[in-house]
Amino acid sequence: MRKLHLVLAGILAVAACGDNTTTADMTAPLPDLAVPVTPPDMAVPVTPPDLTPPPPDLTPPPPDMTLVCPNTSNPGPDGGTPATNWACVGHYTAPVPAHATYNFPLHVYDYLAKNGIANATVKVCKLTDAMCTTPIAAAVKTDACGNVMLTGVPSSATGLAAYIEIDADPAKYPVVLLYPQTVAPDLAYASGATIGAPLFSSSIFGVVTSVLNVTPDPAKGHVAFAADDCAQNAGPMVTVASTGGGTTYYVAGTLPTKSATATDASGAGFITNITAGSATLTATEGGKAFGTETVTIRAGAITSTNITPNM
Repeated sequence: MRKLHLVLAGILAVAACGDNTTTADMTAPLPDLAVPVTPPDMAVPVTPPDLTPPPPDLTPPPPDMTLVCPNTSNPGPDGGTPATNWACVGHYTAPVPAHATYNFPLHVYDYLAKNGIANATVKVCKLTDAMCTTPIAAAVKTDACGNVMLTGVPSSATGLAAYIEIDADPAKYPVVLLYPQTVAPDLAYASGATIGAPLFSSSIFGVVTSVLNVTPDPAKGHVAFAADDCAQNAGPMVTVASTGGGTTYYVAGTLPTKSATATDASGAGFITNITAGSATLTATEGGKAFGTETVTIRAGAITSTNITPNM
């Protein structure tokens, strides 16, 4: 029994002390699965400014196409009234024109606004042709500035042996029959100077007749006149009478008034509701008649004329 106890004790001792034989570690190291991360670059890239100056713009500007019309209308009073000259009255001698016909530019413009009137139809008419059914020359039209060239207009001792019919936009302007007379026709029409042709607009005509308390008769015509002295200056203190009836009003400042009894420094006036046909205007200054003018009166139209010394 003792021998068995010794064997068992030896076995247990061996088991307790373990086996001194070295064994290989077969455990494989784990792989490193961490993903390397590069930290982002937080610096903001800055592009340096381009300090190169831009090339100059050498493109030429577009041309200014705005229409600019020259001021060719007859000037109004400049604040100084020239001394009147009636020396020729009573011993007037009619001049003999050096030209049988005249060529001259005509400027058609609004009486009050002074702007040129474009696309107006202009005819040169025989004095005996009240409706201008057979004009002396073909009708012409004003340009964008209201200008037109008239050719072959017959002359006379007091200006023209014709009248000029001007038909602008009928919705805006009555027809005008123009008699631009003068004491020196060659000087006026052979010099190349522009002849002014003012038109009353329908609206202004309506204002005038309203202020004058006049009702226009559609079967009758009207006259706008300007009295001139021997030196072709505007004639103040002139009165004008007309055959064919009608009432005469005189301009005071800009438009005709009921209170004026004679022309002011402008020499201008207006006669309303004259019987259609032929009418003779007689101008008087200082109690002495100095000029007459026979004109055509057309229903609904305005006859425009200068009355100059011819007596």
